[in-house]
Amino acid sequence: QGRVAADNFARVVRRVFPKLDPDSVDYLWELTSRASTQPTGTILVFSAGAAQEAQRLSRQSFRVAPRIITPSVLRLVTNIDGAVFIEPTGVCYSIGAILDGLATEKGDSSRGTRYNSAVRYVNSSRYPCLVVVVSEDGWIDLLPNQ
Repeated sequence: QGRVAADNFARVVRRVFPKLDPDSVDYLWELTSRASTQPTGTILVFSAGAAQEAQRLSRQSFRVAPRIITPSVLRLVTNIDGAVFIEPTGVCYSIGAILDGLATEKGDSSRGTRYNSAVRYVNSSRYPCLVVVVSEDGWIDLLPNQ
């Protein structure tokens, strides 16, 4: 999708999390904007089931004490390879997660493993989620499951 505008991001977030207040939408945008400057790329998983998914994926991630993740801390944790699991309210539960999911026809062999892992995860998730895939060149893909 290239660089994502704030209004497009907000529209997608409100579709996935319709009860989310405007301040939380703005905060998720701030986190996404900060992640887009990560030189090695990263994945943010905004999920209504972030706590449950952090537990389920605990053998393939680093669980953290649940707390609001600040943009400056996000910048540091996205240096670790893997996804960051964040509730729509901004509470982080896991970093460095390896995403799982069933193979799907929506994958794209011309894209990298980061993108294809995110596509598989989104299509298999049982919780409302929006996965933000940031490529090394700073381009962003928004992958909602709603």
